[in-house]
Amino acid sequence: LIRRRDELFRQIESVKARVEALRKQSEGLRKEIATTQEAIKDRDASIARNEEMLQQLTATMASLLEKYQACEQEINGISQKNQALTTKTEHMTREAKMRDDALKRTHEEV
Repeated sequence: LIRRRDELFRQIESVKARVEALRKQSEGLRKEIATTQEAIKDRDASIARNEEMLQQLTATMASLLEKYQACEQEINGISQKNQALTTKTEHMTREAKMRDDALKRTHEEV
């Protein structure tokens, strides 16, 4: 009986040691889970910030595109006016040259 009792005490001590080891392992896992949850929260916050920046950049890009298109239309309008003025200037230059040539011929005849 004494040997049996001693064996049972050894088994009880072994089980206690195993329970303590499992308790420590469980604490370590809880800490790991808490750290992982914090990392997930940080990542989620970062994702939210990035999504917000993306929305802002998208809005800015749309605004810039509108401004670019307005500038492009203005440039096209200016180009058309410039072309019209160039054509008018060329026409007036031809008319002036024809008048000048006519005056020269008139002076030559006189």
